Amino acid sequence: MHYTMNSTALMICQSVFAAGAILAAEIPHEDFGDWVQMVERLGLAVALVVFFVFTGWKREQRMAVRLDKLERDNDKLATRTATLAEQITQTQTRTNQIIDEALKTLNGRMCWACETREEFEQMRELIAKMRKGPA
Repeated sequence: MHYTMNSTALMICQSVFAAGAILAAEIPHEDFGDWVQMVERLGLAVALVVFFVFTGWKREQRMAVRLDKLERDNDKLATRTATLAEQITQTQTRTNQIIDEALKTLNGRMCWACETREEFEQMRELIAKMRKGPA
């Protein structure tokens, strides 16, 4: 699945590093005291960083759920399509066999234009010769 614990840990690390970078940029290099004033000044910036990281993390979770669902649906459809293709192939094969049997049966039946079986056989030989072409 797409959502893993690594994604959560990565988001937390990003927010901590972003907040730390903001705090470190605002610390006067000579005086490391008075953290309260710095937090008061940068509280909104830190809150915004945490907010955007959290919303990005939630969006990634929702996207991972969507991707997982789409992959499951795709697998189901691929399996169903393969099954249908196999069934269609079997049906077409059986249909071709039935048509071949019917044509063989019709080829052996006497034509209504002939009065006797002998006339029919002579006509069949004549038609076969004509289909072969000149010798």
